[in-house]
Amino acid sequence: MKLKVLAIDLAKDFFQLYGINHSGELKLDKKIGRARFAKLIKDLEPTSIYMEACGGAHCWARLFKSYGHAVKLIAPHHVKPYVGHQKNDRNDSKAILEACQRPEAVFVGIKSIWQQDLQVLHRVKDLKSKHQVAIINHIRGLMLEYGVALPKTHIQFIKSAKSAIEDAENGLTEVVRESCFQMYKTYETLSKEITNILKQLEDIGKKYEFTKRVQAEIKGVGPLVATRFMASIGDIDSFSNGRQVSAWIGLVPKQNSTGGRSRLGRITKHGDSDLRKIIVQGARSAVISASRKEYPDEDERKIKRLTEQKGFNVASVATANRNVRRMYAILKKYKHEVCAS
Repeated sequence: MKLKVLAIDLAKDFFQLYGINHSGELKLDKKIGRARFAKLIKDLEPTSIYMEACGGAHCWARLFKSYGHAVKLIAPHHVKPYVGHQKNDRNDSKAILEACQRPEAVFVGIKSIWQQDLQVLHRVKDLKSKHQVAIINHIRGLMLEYGVALPKTHIQFIKSAKSAIEDAENGLTEVVRESCFQMYKTYETLSKEITNILKQLEDIGKKYEFTKRVQAEIKGVGPLVATRFMASIGDIDSFSNGRQVSAWIGLVPKQNSTGGRSRLGRITKHGDSDLRKIIVQGARSAVISASRKEYPDEDERKIKRLTEQKGFNVASVATANRNVRRMYAILKKYKHEVCAS
């Protein structure tokens, strides 16, 4: 079967296919199960395949490229306006086909296996960190009911929690003491696991010239930010410039312009919120460090001037935006080692 374009609505067990030929005639409109899905795509003549960037999309994209197809992924929020009033699998696949053929369509870079592996480490670390914070808050809340107040931070919590559990005269009952002790053991286990993941990420960062260079040259970028940026960006060639990367992460101002009058507001906050969060956190640390330096370098002087003119929060986001553009420029130079991984 010869198709010009094939749009696929992905799911766990069933996939909706919607394909047209070069004349725009509908040639393929069917739902197919997972067992027959890959074979059907393999038997097709090389064509352009469009899918939403959702669960399993990168894996399917790599497989279909190995069959000789040209594969592109599009973000779901670009597809939604074309779905219409009735949402179903068939309308979703039609909307994907329509959205991807628009001249202004923006596609998602297909991740390699090693990038997904790297992203898994970050995702697991995030989950364990959230669980760790939840345990701290739970122990603090339970002990507060019995008149024992623990500090909030990790370092102070470690110092005071165990002694509070072991103190027989602070008013804690045996039930709450045993419960908190079991949760504290879980907290310690999570701390060790998080430390191991951070060590893995640090070791991975040492393998690449990109991560070593950005950590040396860019204020507010460490192994976490550098490796997460590499893992999340996918195909670096899918971006034309650094501003597109900043817009993809959501660090550019939101526009509400009309009648030739330009109005810029807060940042859009599009894209990967976890990636944006750690980039901004790194930039905030750079702003704080620059304000405390007695003999700042050129970068720190720029950050300091921006902070004095615009305030701490605006300077932090502006520094994060600048850091993203610089990381993109450096990664473009080292894309050969990233692609070879």
